[in-house]
Amino acid sequence: MEKTNKTLMMVWLGQLVSAIGASLTSFAISIWIFESTGRAFLSSSIILVRFLPMVLLSPLAGMVIDRRNKKGTLLIVETLLCINSFFLLYMFASNHIAIHTILIVMLIDGCLDCVRSLIYDSSVSIWLDRKDFGRANGLISLLNSIPIVVAPLIAVSLMGALGITWVIFVDFMSFFVAILTLFFIKLPKQEPVASNPVTLQNLAMGFKWILRNAKVGSIQFIFTALNFFNGIGIALITPYVLTRTSGNENALAQISTLGAIGAVAGGLFISGVKSPKNKILAVLIGLMISALVGRVGFAYAFTLAGWCTAMFIRQFTIPVANGWNQAIWQEEVPKEIQGSIFGARRVLGQGVFPLGVFLGGFLGEKVFEPFFSSYGAGIGFAVLIGIAGIGEILSSTLGYFFFRRAYAAPLRQIGVPEE
Repeated sequence: MEKTNKTLMMVWLGQLVSAIGASLTSFAISIWIFESTGRAFLSSSIILVRFLPMVLLSPLAGMVIDRRNKKGTLLIVETLLCINSFFLLYMFASNHIAIHTILIVMLIDGCLDCVRSLIYDSSVSIWLDRKDFGRANGLISLLNSIPIVVAPLIAVSLMGALGITWVIFVDFMSFFVAILTLFFIKLPKQEPVASNPVTLQNLAMGFKWILRNAKVGSIQFIFTALNFFNGIGIALITPYVLTRTSGNENALAQISTLGAIGAVAGGLFISGVKSPKNKILAVLIGLMISALVGRVGFAYAFTLAGWCTAMFIRQFTIPVANGWNQAIWQEEVPKEIQGSIFGARRVLGQGVFPLGVFLGGFLGEKVFEPFFSSYGAGIGFAVLIGIAGIGEILSSTLGYFFFRRAYAAPLRQIGVPEE
């Protein structure tokens, strides 16, 4: 097992290089689009076109993953990402780039990244022992948080010195590191599952499994509700801080940086400690701290130091809670259908996030801020952020009681549904 852990660490390092390269391109392109068009909507659309496939394609991607060898599939995905990056590099180098071309490339990138992330989530239980699930999930969370910290600085430096083409070239070369580490290492054997064809009925299997399993269903309720309220909070942080600081963008940057550092610290923490025996209680405590300090505390801090502290604590607790939550799912869900289940879970969990973002922006601007305008600028935003935090607390508490009730009751074994 020690040899296996070292092998997986090599895979992780290769994927980290690739993730940093991808973040360089996303950050640089967002800047390039805004500077070229002056339209913030087009710049933010990069995030949207990469996010939608993560939600909409997850059930189908999960079924495909269950039917194929995961290492081979990961190699194919990395190769296609490399080709996609090369096409973008060529378009910029030849000065034939257009906004619609960039959006198509980013959409393809989001589709492939959807498959890649599901492979990670469903491979931990195959490649590692149960006791290492939490640590492995911590390392996976670092693949998301470390690039957020280092990519902006590197991208801005490269763009200023050499131009955006060289940023994309670095991204293109990073894929070779990921591909080579996968190609030359030996991972634990995993045979693909021979199962039913991809149909609408079988695509619904993951959703049915979650709804029929009271344990994971109650956990899913918690995180679905949390993502909704999180969307409300995220939509309001930028206007809230800028309103309270009279447009101080440096303050917003400091808050974002401290949050990214907190996410890295949280990933390092969970990857270095043993998983608790009562994981659901540990998850609940982490979520409570995140909501109470990171949302309610953030709303009513009113100072830069308070905002930075609240954001650091929230971003620290999120990968810890997510990692142990992921370990629960990896233990409960049969290995042969984890791709399908995790794909359905992503739709249920993240599908409500855009709705929360929309409602947060709409209610904050049109309802709360005008209603509380007599108390000062930004107070309406603060109130709604605080309400979102309270919603997270109530959702976590209610979901935990559902889980305890399900845990106490006899639970029939649920596996792959029969035809």
